[in-house]
Amino acid sequence: VMAATTSSKRGFGLARPKQSGVDCASEEKRAKIDTTALPTELVQRVLDEAQRLTEAAALAQEEGASNDAEHYHPSFEKLFSHVGKRKIKHCKQQSALLHSLEQFTTPFDFTQRPVFVELGCGSATLSKHIGIVSQGHARHVLIDRLTFRSCNKQDNTIQRKATEHKLDTCLLRVTTDLADLDSQVLFQQANDHFSDPVTEFHYVSKHLCGPATDYALKAAINTCSQHNGHTQSHVASIAIATCCHYLCSPTTLLGRALLQLTDVDIRAVAQCSQWASLVTSPEADLLTCIAGKTTLEELTKDEKAQFGRACKRLLDLTRLSALAKQGWTVLLKRFVTEDVTTDNRLLLAVPGSI
Repeated sequence: VMAATTSSKRGFGLARPKQSGVDCASEEKRAKIDTTALPTELVQRVLDEAQRLTEAAALAQEEGASNDAEHYHPSFEKLFSHVGKRKIKHCKQQSALLHSLEQFTTPFDFTQRPVFVELGCGSATLSKHIGIVSQGHARHVLIDRLTFRSCNKQDNTIQRKATEHKLDTCLLRVTTDLADLDSQVLFQQANDHFSDPVTEFHYVSKHLCGPATDYALKAAINTCSQHNGHTQSHVASIAIATCCHYLCSPTTLLGRALLQLTDVDIRAVAQCSQWASLVTSPEADLLTCIAGKTTLEELTKDEKAQFGRACKRLLDLTRLSALAKQGWTVLLKRFVTEDVTTDNRLLLAVPGSI
């Protein structure tokens, strides 16, 4: 049962695998790999797998990002450019995420009161941003596995924005682990809660940790049906900025069966993804740089950073490939530059073709 709720303690959106009677900390410790001792052949395998998945699923070339105004939602300059230094990076990510989703699909007609499901929402700052942009017209379903003190949430602010424009209830907060997310049940809850009918969801998140992304995508896939050869779902679009890839595992990764890697390889890829945060210089040809080196321990800081980014990309491509096999149109893009955040890849998906 997914419970609608409103208060209590501070929490995070990370969904963790449920392992009854298992000491998860001990399991993680046993699964840890000495990545420095791994052979550099792993780099070649990761790059080859990424290329193979891209070609097999006919995935579009990954798009880049810049700090130019056209990479942000048109509302950014007017509504958010004045915010303080501490908040501007978050506002840029939120604005770029919304803009990327509209570019991938079509601009939202907020007067139709679209419903955004913020996954692993925490204090719901992304939903607050969308609420401001939509002038309170957007409706929001906030999903997190923990509950929060009212002062740590944006819920009241989001609802006030709707009230200012004489609109009725625009918010539903649901407490559930994403491992237990049932989109069909959630869809019914939303229709019971909101006065106007809900016809479709838009899944959004900034940032969604490790296996939480896989659980959310699996929930979206489970809503799909085929009609005259076309994929249909009440999840009309997905925009998820991923993070914490080091928490991914072979048992939870969506599309794991598509990878021609061992479980040990996948755990190594997940661990090495942490090196992406070592970003120091522009990318070079990684295979040329590591020529003559035998173990990952010999890699320089820049080479580790580049390999870490390649590991993140492979895990995200695996997820999108699984969606593509289910009939979704997908895109992986860098939605902001790395000076804004090193977790700058965004998964975009819509059921069927655009």
